[in-house]
Amino acid sequence: FTHSVGDPREPAARGEAGELWIGGPCVGLGYYANPEETARRFLRLGGTDYYRSGDVVREDVNGLLYFQGRADNQVKIRGHRIELEEIDAVVEGVAGVQRAVTVVLHPGEDTELHVAYMGPISREAIAARCRERLPSYMRPSAVVALEALPLNANGKVDRLAAAKRLDQRAKS
Repeated sequence: FTHSVGDPREPAARGEAGELWIGGPCVGLGYYANPEETARRFLRLGGTDYYRSGDVVREDVNGLLYFQGRADNQVKIRGHRIELEEIDAVVEGVAGVQRAVTVVLHPGEDTELHVAYMGPISREAIAARCRERLPSYMRPSAVVALEALPLNANGKVDRLAAAKRLDQRAKS
């Protein structure tokens, strides 16, 4: 059961990407001792309980689902769940950093975290801060200074465009 990313109460059309909702008698009751996350992820709709997975999928004409990405910025690397915004916050906590964005390059076996940032500070200072504040599995493989980060129409950093830019730089 997929729902439109733009309007989560509206089912996604076949072929359109949407968030995967899982329903049925085997769906859990919620997160242990975490009512806020339970309220956000578990819904009752039309007499059925659903779990909002956060996975964005597309359904083909045969009913097969194809993973398209995540509705949030959570990634799983080598068994660890990582919120990319946590890494952004550590980097933005370095004096002189104006903005930062963490992206995933090479999803799969060779997955790497890369950070792009704006500000007159050395990459070494940012890498040192990451070593101080982040567990090893959350430390970026590369730290790149950019004059400007790509923005979307709402003025927010465009992670997808940043990932493409960093991937192009890594290949050259």
